[in-house]
Amino acid sequence: MIHWLKTYKGAVVFGAVACLALFTLFYSVLTEPAPRLAESSLEQDGQGGAAQEGQDLDQPLEETASPDFPFTEGFEEYEEWMIKWKKGFPRPEEEEFEVLDVDDKRQIMLVRLHKGVDPMTWYKRWAGRTDIEYIRPNQRVEIKSWHDSKSVTPEQVEALQAYLQQINAEAAWEVADRNDEITIAILDTGIDLTHPLLKDFLVEGIHLITYTEEEQERLDIDPTPQDYNGHGTQVAGVIVAAENEWGYRGLLRSANLMPVKVMRDDGSGSEFDVARGIYHAVDHQADIIVLSVGFPFNSEWMREAVEYAEEHGVLVIAATGNSEEGTGAMQVSYPAAYPSVLAVGAVNERDEYERYSNFGPEVDLVAPGTVFTTDTGGGFTKVQGTSMAAPQVAALAALVMHQYPELTPVEVRNHMIYTAEDVYQEGWDMYTGHGRIDMGAALSTPPVKDIYAANHSPEQAAPFPIETMVYSELRDKEDRDYFIVETPYRGTIELDIYFHVGKYNGIDLTFYPNGDENLAQTFTIQKEEVLVLEVPQGASLIRLSYNDKERRTTPVPYQITNSFNIYKDNQHPNHSPEEAYPLQGDGKVIVGTLHEEQLQDWFVFEAPAPGQLEVLVTVHTSRLDPVLRIYTPEGHEHIEDNDDPPWEERYVTKVRPGRYYIVVEDYYGNQVNEEYYLIATYSPLEEGTEPDTR
Repeated sequence: MIHWLKTYKGAVVFGAVACLALFTLFYSVLTEPAPRLAESSLEQDGQGGAAQEGQDLDQPLEETASPDFPFTEGFEEYEEWMIKWKKGFPRPEEEEFEVLDVDDKRQIMLVRLHKGVDPMTWYKRWAGRTDIEYIRPNQRVEIKSWHDSKSVTPEQVEALQAYLQQINAEAAWEVADRNDEITIAILDTGIDLTHPLLKDFLVEGIHLITYTEEEQERLDIDPTPQDYNGHGTQVAGVIVAAENEWGYRGLLRSANLMPVKVMRDDGSGSEFDVARGIYHAVDHQADIIVLSVGFPFNSEWMREAVEYAEEHGVLVIAATGNSEEGTGAMQVSYPAAYPSVLAVGAVNERDEYERYSNFGPEVDLVAPGTVFTTDTGGGFTKVQGTSMAAPQVAALAALVMHQYPELTPVEVRNHMIYTAEDVYQEGWDMYTGHGRIDMGAALSTPPVKDIYAANHSPEQAAPFPIETMVYSELRDKEDRDYFIVETPYRGTIELDIYFHVGKYNGIDLTFYPNGDENLAQTFTIQKEEVLVLEVPQGASLIRLSYNDKERRTTPVPYQITNSFNIYKDNQHPNHSPEEAYPLQGDGKVIVGTLHEEQLQDWFVFEAPAPGQLEVLVTVHTSRLDPVLRIYTPEGHEHIEDNDDPPWEERYVTKVRPGRYYIVVEDYYGNQVNEEYYLIATYSPLEEGTEPDTR
C-alpha cells in the first residue's frame, strides 16, 4: 500500500465527513419509536417541513401515470420540450405542439404542447420513434445576487473597490490594461446599451429569448439585447468600464463586449436559450464566454454546447452559483460543473470562501464576491455573489491572452491556475479550488507547459478532482507525473485522454485504486483514448510515464478529462415492477443510486394486515430532486413531489392487505452522482383506529 494517501488533505476529508453525517442522521431516524418516523436532521435544523397529510390509497385518484414516463407529473416545464432528432432524418412534424424555435444545424427544436395534450401519452409515443435522439423538458435557469443601495457617494468609491487591491489589479495594469483584439460574450440579461461607461466597448449583440405566440402578442418585447434587469450590466462593468470622475473603472480599460440576452427581465431563463447563446457566441467569433447563470441539473443540450465551445477554442467561464448555507443545495451549478468550463467561486475580503458560494470538486478558481460596478440607467451599485467573481476571471483571461498571445485557451486557463494565490486551505480544496486570482502574478510570471512540475512522486501528486480537466506535459523519458483522484463514492471514472503529439510505442497510464500497488493497472496510449476504470471510494493514484520501448522521448503535452459515475446500488436491477426490491416495512435504511439517466427504482411491500405505512426518501444534494410514487394493489397511484428544499419526500397512508409498489426517481430523469436514502415503516392498526397522518 502506498501510505502517502494518509496525509492527503482537503478532498479526502469530504467522504469521511459525509459518511459521519449520514450515520448520525439515520441513527436518529432508526431509534425513534414506531409507527412514526423520526424527523430528519434537516427538520431538526429548521430546514424541513412537516409530513404531508396522507391520502387513503384505496380511493381512486384522478389519473394514473404511465410507469414508463421518466419525468414527474404536473410541473410547469412540461409544456415546453426540447426535441433533438438524429442526423440523416428530416425535421419531425406534429400537430400537437407549437414550434417555438428550431436550430436545424444541430437538429434540435423547442416546442410547446397544445392545451389538452397529455404529456405522458405524447412523450411515450415520441420517445419510441427511430428518428429521435432525445426529448427533454426545458429546464429553468436562474440568476441570483444581492444588491446594496444604489445611492453611492464619491467618497465611498475607493472603499467599495477594495477588491481591486485584493486581486493585485494595479500591478497587472502596469503591464497591460486592455485587449482590443478579443471579444468577450456576456450571456445574461443583456447590457445597458446606452450606459456612458460601457457603450463604447459594445459590439453587435443579440436577443435570444424564446417567446410563445401568446407572449409575443401580449408583451411589448424589445428585440435588442437591452438590459432591463441590471444583472448583465453589472457583470459587464466588472470586466470593462471607462473611468469616471470618481475614480471608478473596470478591470480592463478597453475590450470588446458582446451582449447576448438569454435571460428575461425578471432574471429567469431556460437551458434552451442559454445553450443557443453559447452556440451564437462561438459562431460569431467570441474568444471568452461569461456565464453568471446556472441551474442544479445536468443537461445533454447544455453539455453539447460547452463542448462545442471547447472544440472551437473558446474559453467558457461560469459562476459556481449561490445557495443559502444549510439547504443541502451547495453543489456547483451547471454549466460551471462541466469539466471544460472554468468554475469560479467567491471569497470575502479575508480570502475565506463566502458561505453562499457553491462548492465541490469542480471549483477551479475564486475571486472576491463583493464588487462595485455599473448598473442600468447609467448608474452604479454594490453587488455580491459568485456572479461578480466570474467576470473578474474573464477580465484576467483577456489580459493573459494579450500578454501571452501564443497561449491556447486551455493554456490560458492553466496559467491563471498556476499563478493563483493559495487561500483558505493549503493546496487545492473544494471551497476555493486552486486559489484566488492574482492579476499581477499572472502578467509577470512566464507561462510554463507543466504547471504541476513537482508532481514526480506519489508524495507530490497533484490534485485531479472529478469532473475537471488537467493539461500538462511529460518532458522526457525520466519524467513521471502523478495525480490524486478523490471519489466521494465507489463507481467508475472515465478518463478522456488526448496527447498533442502521438507516440509510436506510447505513454503508460498506471492506475492505483486507493494507492494500492498490488491492484495497479497499466494502459499504453499512443495518441488518444477513453478509459473507464472502476474506482473505490476515497483517494486513488494515476501515474503517467513513457513506455519503456518508446524511443521518441520529446515533450508530450497532454489533456485529460475526468468524469465520474456512481456505483450501481445493491438493489440493482430493480427498474420495473417485475424486478421490484422487497421492503420489510421495518424502518431499515435502504441506500440507493440513480446511476443512469431516466432511471426508476422500484420497491414492493406486502401489507399482511390493515395498518399504516410511512415512506421517507431523503437526499443531501440539489442535483437529485426526489420523487416518490406509490401504487396500490388496485393500481391507483399517488405522486409525492413537494417544493424543495428540504430535499426529501414523505408520505403516510392507511393500507389494506396486499401488494404496494414504491418508486423513487429524479424529477428530471437525470443520472445523479449522489445517494438517496429510503425508509419504509409499517405498523398494524387495531380495529377502528385511524392512521396518524400529521
